[in-house]
Amino acid sequence: FFYEDEQYHAEINVMIAEPSFRRKGLGCQVVGLMMHYGYRRLGAREFAAKIEADNEGSIAMFKKLGFHEESFSSAFNQHCLQFTPTPQEVVASLLDSSITNTYQPALTCL
Repeated sequence: FFYEDEQYHAEINVMIAEPSFRRKGLGCQVVGLMMHYGYRRLGAREFAAKIEADNEGSIAMFKKLGFHEESFSSAFNQHCLQFTPTPQEVVASLLDSSITNTYQPALTCL
């Protein structure tokens, strides 16, 4: 979602609720798809993810995607990770295709 006063800043939230579907690369694929859509169609140029401190798998996944830790909120016990892709990173990691076509991310998620 976007913040009203920050039109180019998007926050990404993802949850794989079914335990048997976790650790299969689905979260990475979904985040890649959301970033692709956000960048190409909505004009997002900065992405953030707020992740609970004990969710090591999610933190590792976002870092693998290029996010870095911006801050930690002790009040909410969560990490805030940020990613501001350069045009080269967008070309390298997000496919240059229409989001309505079959999406095959260039990201390695496993």
